[in-house]
Amino acid sequence: MNIAMIGSGAFAIADSVYMCRKGNVRIFQTEPVNNHTINAAQKFGAYDEDIKIDSNLQDVIKDANIIFVNIDVPYDIELNSYDMQAFEIYINKIMQYSPNTPVVIRSQIPIGYTRRLIQRYPQLDVAIVPSFIRRESAIEDEFNADHLIIGGGSTQLQKKIVRLLGDKRKLLLIGYEEAEAVKLFLNTYLALRIAFFNELDTFAELRGIDSEAIINALSFDKRVGDKYNNPSFGYGGKYLTENVYRLKSEYADIPEALIDSIKNANNIRKKHIVKMILEKKPSVIGIYSFDICTGINDFFYSPITDIIKLLQVEKVRVILYEPKIVMDRFMSVDVIKDFEEFAKESDVIVANRYDDILYEYRDKVYCRDAFGIMRGDAE
Repeated sequence: MNIAMIGSGAFAIADSVYMCRKGNVRIFQTEPVNNHTINAAQKFGAYDEDIKIDSNLQDVIKDANIIFVNIDVPYDIELNSYDMQAFEIYINKIMQYSPNTPVVIRSQIPIGYTRRLIQRYPQLDVAIVPSFIRRESAIEDEFNADHLIIGGGSTQLQKKIVRLLGDKRKLLLIGYEEAEAVKLFLNTYLALRIAFFNELDTFAELRGIDSEAIINALSFDKRVGDKYNNPSFGYGGKYLTENVYRLKSEYADIPEALIDSIKNANNIRKKHIVKMILEKKPSVIGIYSFDICTGINDFFYSPITDIIKLLQVEKVRVILYEPKIVMDRFMSVDVIKDFEEFAKESDVIVANRYDDILYEYRDKVYCRDAFGIMRGDAE
């Protein structure tokens, strides 16, 4: 099978690496390929040998038996709107160069969009296949995925998708709108779960009881489980954050109370964290890392970003240690390149997650990571 992939981000590369065992994959490059993704892909022996990347869209799709569209669809939280321009361009090009080739949409698009697309192009055989992998571990997640959801499409197209992505995965066939909605609800549920355990931790912290003990006891119950239960400064990440806002926008004319409460709970948690930091009366507050795996472009979505902004309002000095940042200042904060200098200058070191490097300065560290282990304590 000749497989065309429009998209060269981490998710598209992960799909391509997985499917190249079943056919010839050609990728239309829409963005630079992340080195982390390349390195992970090479572990599976597929990236260099079996996948071809091209900058000519017509060449990529002209001989394809199936076309995947896996690009990021930007969403503006402030304007509450999707930017479909690039996606529309690629769909129009497909209909121009290869109108009879079935299309699989892996991008996150507005609910109801696919129906409107079919009304515009009645001959289009299209399916929605939502992706549930994480960008920072896209390759590993793709190869370990245990289920596949296909929304719409002809029986023939569904069979092709199962052949390429199914293997021994559990299969669920649903409609277009349901497939467009499922990731929004999933990520919003995960944000809700994180917010719940963060509020549990706030309660434990102020009552002087053991947060970890409560969480472990809850996690014994199979109805609760032990995923997404480690307290933090708030939920973050591009897709988790945006999906809460996206789902809220879909509720524009539908009664709801819970979605707003998730966002409010997240904001309240951050304000509580700042209050607890300030109660230590520090002159210099050191922020240890944004705790973001995929690089500087995602710092905006880290809860640490809001913690810094809230601290700046209080007019205390904030310094930052973040190896991914090469400039001397970031967000109007001095970036300290040397960790020892950073740690000694800080009266309080604020860390969303524990790290072994913090052990020597553990008396200064403020962190709500219930399951992070200071190695010296473990020994």
